[in-house]
Order: sequence, then structure tokens, then C-alpha cells
Amino acid sequence: MPKPLIILDFDGTLIDCKELHQEGFRQAVLSQCPDALYSNDEVEGLPTTATISYLQAKGIPIDNHVNHLKQLHTMEHMNEYIIYNIDLHDILNALCVEYTVSLATNGRKEFIDRALDILDLTMFHSVYTPDDAPSKPDTFMFEQCMNEANVTYSETTIVEDSPMGIHCAISTGAKVVTVSCQSDTIEYLETLLP
Repeated sequence: MPKPLIILDFDGTLIDCKELHQEGFRQAVLSQCPDALYSNDEVEGLPTTATISYLQAKGIPIDNHVNHLKQLHTMEHMNEYIIYNIDLHDILNALCVEYTVSLATNGRKEFIDRALDILDLTMFHSVYTPDDAPSKPDTFMFEQCMNEANVTYSETTIVEDSPMGIHCAISTGAKVVTVSCQSDTIEYLETLLP
């Protein structure tokens, strides 16, 4: 019989580096349009390409090179934001006895792989990024995690933080747990320990 599945988002759940991504994106946008005005809340949870499209539709004259510039910034500064957490590491490893644990994130594969190395998190059954599958709000990543774990939505819990990710997770029919930071996630995961 398959174990129940926990699907975790990454940024805002396992790590707290939204500020890194927001700052990297803002620097990239300002390099092309120094007077660009937008709030982080307007674009929260959107993939970078969707954020670029959103800002272009607002009349901000930027192009897709912003994505590359943002990626350079985040890769250069990620060690300032991503720090090994022994509690997170130990809890996730312990949960793997009773649960299948997977990761579904809108973060880029290169960033996620490097961050998982820093965090020493190697226990994930599946890891999906937009480099592997359509990004959220498409439910494909969640559905693939369920398929690979051989479970249904009723045997799945998805841990998310952003409004877009939460809405996407709800649309799968799975149980959804809303968190706002790494410590919330750790607190929730501790409740699942035997």
C-alpha cells in the first residue's frame, strides 16, 4: 500500500528567500526601466515570465532578458539567504518513513538543485520545476507527484504559501496547508511525526 504524499512548495515554505527573488527581479527591471513602479504584492507567486508579461501589459517597457538578469542575481546572492537548518533536515528525513515527500516549485531547476545541496535535502521522491513541467497555476506538477507516488488527491497534502500556489493546490482536491515561512512549515511537519 502506498504511503500518503506530502508535496511541498519551496520558497516561502522550505526556505525564506522571497526577498532575494524580489530584489533580483526588481534590479533586473530597473536596469531596463529605471522609473518602473510596481509592488511585490502585485506579482507575488507568479513565475518570472508571467511577471514580465504582467508588467509589460502595465506599460513597463522591459523584455525577457529581465529573466536572465534576475537569475544571475539570485544565483550570485543565494548563499546569503539559504542556510542549512538541521531541524528541517531531520524532520523531513523522519517523515519519509511514513510519507512520500515531493517538491513542486516554480523555482528554476538550477536554483533549486543548488539550494537543495546547501540544505542537504536529498529525500524527495519527486522534484518538479518549470524546467520539467508547466509552472503553477497549472496543476501538472502536483498531479505528476501524485501519479509517481501512486496516490490520489485524498491521500495527498500540499503545503503552499503564495495565493496563486494555494489556489492551484486547492484545485487538485488535495488537503492544502497554508504556511507563510520556513518556521511555519517546520511547525506543521512536526505535527506529522510519529
